[in-house]
Amino acid sequence: MAKQVTDKTKGDRFIGNTDATFFFLPQVLSAKVNFGYDVDNVSRKAYQPRTSVVAEGVEGRALTESNRYSNYLFESYLTFDKTFDKIHHVNVVGGYSWQEFDNYTSSVRAEGFVNDNLGANNVGGGRNQDARNDREKNRLISFYGRVNYSLFERYLLTATVRRDGSSRFGTNNRWGTFPSAALAWKVKEESFMKDIDFVSDLKVRLGYGVTGNQDI
Repeated sequence: MAKQVTDKTKGDRFIGNTDATFFFLPQVLSAKVNFGYDVDNVSRKAYQPRTSVVAEGVEGRALTESNRYSNYLFESYLTFDKTFDKIHHVNVVGGYSWQEFDNYTSSVRAEGFVNDNLGANNVGGGRNQDARNDREKNRLISFYGRVNYSLFERYLLTATVRRDGSSRFGTNNRWGTFPSAALAWKVKEESFMKDIDFVSDLKVRLGYGVTGNQDI
């Protein structure tokens, strides 16, 4: 059967990404823009001959498939980063993200061939044919923000919030808000830990957040 059945897939994929960063205040305020494009074209041809165990009852079976998967991405965000009085460090990020997925599949399945000479290259020669086309297109849009604050580089606070919208949900239920927050203490940086050599790092962190899922 391994020598009889043929099933070959060929594909070509292009992945491109470009970004630019603009500095309004060096080391303090910057803006970044990112563009991404990913496209994957895949074709498949499979044939089970008339003499094979899996297709002798239907006089041969052929399948041809063509798939195109594409992904477009645009991101832009601002970053503010500054240290005050040598003990307060603040990092703030706010941005916007847009992503679209477009997947298209076309396939033809056929059974009942006069001979096996052309295999899947003669899918139109089968007596029983089934052709299918399917397209799925969806979009994800996000607004997000994050604040990181540290005191003496030992006491840390992180707070984030996302506002995400997905076209996979109904019109009245597409948007969700997902906040999170965390507190951390770098215990190793305290003076009473300096002489404890067998501990290379120690940090205590407590966090809470809400997340979502659009993969339905």
